[in-house]
Amino acid sequence: MGKDPAMLWYPSDWISGTQGMSFEEKGAYMELLMLQFNRGHMTNKMIINTIGDIWDSISLKFEQDDDGLWYHHRIDFEKEKRKKYVDSRKKSSEKSLSDESRIYLIRDVISGNIKIGVSVDPIRRYRELLGQQKPAVLINNEIRDYEMIFISKLLLREVGIELHDKYSSKRIKGEWFSLDNNDIETICSEYYETDIHVRKAYEERTLSVRKEYALPYVKRTHGRTENENIYINISNIYTKDKYKDIFNNHVFTDSIKNTIINWLEYKRERKESYRPRGLTALLTQIQNRINELGEESVEQVIQESMACNYKGIIWDMARNISTGGGNKKQERKYFDFVGDDEL
Repeated sequence: MGKDPAMLWYPSDWISGTQGMSFEEKGAYMELLMLQFNRGHMTNKMIINTIGDIWDSISLKFEQDDDGLWYHHRIDFEKEKRKKYVDSRKKSSEKSLSDESRIYLIRDVISGNIKIGVSVDPIRRYRELLGQQKPAVLINNEIRDYEMIFISKLLLREVGIELHDKYSSKRIKGEWFSLDNNDIETICSEYYETDIHVRKAYEERTLSVRKEYALPYVKRTHGRTENENIYINISNIYTKDKYKDIFNNHVFTDSIKNTIINWLEYKRERKESYRPRGLTALLTQIQNRINELGEESVEQVIQESMACNYKGIIWDMARNISTGGGNKKQERKYFDFVGDDEL
């Protein structure tokens, strides 16, 4: 770090310390104080070259060190105090950048702008944002509604600064950016929280905050309008990456893949995850059922099995779906293989 260009100055101390001095003496005194600040303790030659014979009338203001150099104790004291302060701020900044925090994305419901924030507690920041009387970015004097759309895993705080730099060309004001769907998906896919329990806890806290401010809250699921599909995809990002390799030996559409992933997460939540051979058998069975019943019927059976909290996929329901039958309770036949280990 270069030499500090500043120090604190106390006008009242200067006035009381120079009372009775002439303007010339005050000027010479100031010159020597600034010389010491810039060059350190002073030799007799430095002093004479700077103020000449006036030195005789103000020399009592200065002291000599062990090397015979002249200095004013207050300048040394203020320089050292300033140095300690700057060092403490630097260490605090370095510590702050190394602290673990979470990146969060908040969407302005009206404008569509995205806030890229970093906080140890994103929900607290979300509550503060909803509580602001005047939004950070105001358009047409409309009241704002903000929606939390993403909270990351624990990261170094400096990652948030890097994201701000990366999207600086799209910055609107402060931490608000005009991000497109690809930008949002890139951030979410790279920094998503893998622990499903942590994600659920944040979702519940978000719901609680929105209720606190009497704002509507709709859990992001399939069936939203086309321009909101990005936010559906964000929730899917959490699990898509983990399961991306399981379909290598099977040809499924994206729709059926999402349904299978939802089923695997459902089983995971029930602590009934599949072992490798059981998973392979399940995928083969689903492929055969698609060939037999059609993709739409297979999706409905899997979704209905989850909705009814069944332990396995009840394929007999496909007959009821295809024939338009009533809600006659089906006999449970479990064709999937339940294991006790994680994928």
